[in-house]
Amino acid sequence: ADEQTLGELVTSERLLTRICHTCNLRTPWQDLRDQIEFEPLSLDYARKVNLFSLAIQDSSAKQAQKLTEAAVQEFVSYVEELSAREFANTRRSLEELVAEAKEKVDDSEEKLLTITTAHSDEKNSTAISDSLEALDTDKRKLRDEVAQLEAEVGSAQAFFSFQYGFFLSVVTTKGDTSL
Repeated sequence: ADEQTLGELVTSERLLTRICHTCNLRTPWQDLRDQIEFEPLSLDYARKVNLFSLAIQDSSAKQAQKLTEAAVQEFVSYVEELSAREFANTRRSLEELVAEAKEKVDDSEEKLLTITTAHSDEKNSTAISDSLEALDTDKRKLRDEVAQLEAEVGSAQAFFSFQYGFFLSVVTTKGDTSL
């Protein structure tokens, strides 16, 4: 994610409320936001963050460590939920496109069958032959489109699986209560 988006996510009301709930804090989430230290450790040319430090300051070192560990766990869970939701939406959208393309293939096959049946006893005229060829071409194109959409569904699934796996491999907790 880019630095700004990640910073907003780390200090979001939803995430901080979850941390407050997990740690049974009686302070409002806004107070917790003021205690967070977020620092990107690696940025690429597009300001994408690959590694960052996350710490929550508190007067008690033990409490700071507890809050930071809870923040890491809640952050990981929250990102997993967001990724799963995004994957589900992408998959649903691609599956709808696949179903639509399959319907077009079925329609083309029905038209082809109707023309073939209606003109089976007639001599193949040029017009009928052209119609059959055009429908057959449409059918091939639609089948290619279905195959491409199914490949995109597979690619999206592989991409989200890779992103999730890469994300988890980057998450580590240091002794100084930072991530």
